[in-house]
Amino acid sequence: MEDKRNRLQQKYYVYRIDERDRAGGDRCDSKYFVLDYIHDPYSIPALEAYALACHEDLPNLSQELRTLINSLKAGQPDPGQGGT
Repeated sequence: MEDKRNRLQQKYYVYRIDERDRAGGDRCDSKYFVLDYIHDPYSIPALEAYALACHEDLPNLSQELRTLINSLKAGQPDPGQGGT
């Protein structure tokens, strides 16, 4: 039997709260990648890479991600709004 954890697959339905990804919206062709930063050990390095990559263009997001990462590394699951 194939281990599906080792492949990209659709597991979740994710929608934007502002509905821009619905038919006719400017993001109607969006695709999303979900990270479970509580249970997935690979999520922290992924979040660190994203925080670094968006630092110049999205400094507030980058800082919020770094705060979340530091909390996760300290054993605190969520410092507030990050990741919700």
